[in-house]
Order: sequence, then structure tokens, then C-alpha cells
Amino acid sequence: MLKELVRLSNLVDHLKTTPAITDLSGTNLAITDLSGTNLAITDLSGTNLAITDLSGTNLAITDLSGTNLAITDLSGTNLAITDLSGTNLAITDLSGTNLAITC
Repeated sequence: MLKELVRLSNLVDHLKTTPAITDLSGTNLAITDLSGTNLAITDLSGTNLAITDLSGTNLAITDLSGTNLAITDLSGTNLAITDLSGTNLAITDLSGTNLAITC
């Protein structure tokens, strides 16, 4: 268990300094469990987390040129952002205002 916590801590440190999650060739990777199921990004209590910089500013999901990226499965089908019950979630700022997704 301690070994896994150390590995998780190292991953968190890595993610704080790495803008994209990629393999060594630079290919973007999905965040999945070992069966290939996409995972939510949550804290230890299960609360969904925003993707932010260290100052708390929400970040867009982009390629290295700054182009906004769609969230898709490996076949290219767009994926909904849902809670664990399957309910679609809005993308909002911290005040609850809906944010536009633009390209």
C-alpha cells in the first residue's frame, strides 16, 4: 500500500508540471482503469476535480499548439462528461456559470 501511495504521489507531482498526459512518443493517453474504462478525475472522497493551473485558473484541454481538443474514445467518438450515475455535467466556473467550449 505504501509503495502504491508513493507511486501516486510521484504521478501527482508529475502532473503538476506536465500539461499533457502522453506516452514517450507524445501521443495523448486516456485515463483508464486496467480494463480500459475511462476514469473520472476526483479527490479521495470522490468529488470531481477541475483541471487548473497552480493558481486555480481553469485550463483548456489543448494540443501543444493551443488548439482545443475534443474528449473522445479511442475510435474518435465524442464522450459526454458525466457523474458516476451517468448524468451529464455542465462545465462551469467556480461560481456555477456555464462555460462555452470553443475552438
